[in-house]
Amino acid sequence: MFLKISTLGSSIPEKAKKGDILYSMQRNVADTLARAVFHSAFRADTKKIFFMGNFVNSARVQEWMTEMLHYQNLRIHPDQRINFRFVKNGGYLAAVGGYMQAKSQ
Repeated sequence: MFLKISTLGSSIPEKAKKGDILYSMQRNVADTLARAVFHSAFRADTKKIFFMGNFVNSARVQEWMTEMLHYQNLRIHPDQRINFRFVKNGGYLAAVGGYMQAKSQ
């Protein structure tokens, strides 16, 4: 049983608001970024991830990424826990500080 293309197309609103489109794009980018970083860290056997930058400083983006990372941690790879943090004042010094702290532990 297959749906007709006209049936699928009718579920998409004729006029979507710009806010709805931007919200969806922002959510999609946050989820994709969290998923890609988590799987890269998993493959590299990394235990800590630090997120920094203007995009992840948004409370909404942090919430979405936290949700996705918890899902990845608990459901996909329950045997390997990866800790993640959001750096408030990111930049070069924060990157170097995070690297130095991780190196000392």
